Amino acid sequence: MNGSVKELWGARNRCLVEACSRRMRRGSAKDALEGLKWKDRIDDWSRVEVVIRHRGAPRDRKSIAGERITSLGASFFEVDGETQVPYHRILVVAYRGDVVYERAGSSENIS
Repeated sequence: MNGSVKELWGARNRCLVEACSRRMRRGSAKDALEGLKWKDRIDDWSRVEVVIRHRGAPRDRKSIAGERITSLGASFFEVDGETQVPYHRILVVAYRGDVVYERAGSSENIS
């Protein structure tokens, strides 16, 4: 997880979440990823970070670097061409350190 997203989760930096919320996309996590791909037409996916719920990982969260995303499907995205991650597991999508999607309640109870 890069420092920017980690800071957004810090209790003392809640104001950053509010500041970034003006730039957040409305809709689903899938909408956010498709918006980056098709609307914004970004070509440097290394600046994208996706935080997912991953049971067994520290705090049940795992960060996936954007360049590892190989395709966007109807109900999942593919990582490294082999792992399918359902969109409902996405907690945060960030681009260049700015949160473009945050699942409601995903920052609660995080220290």
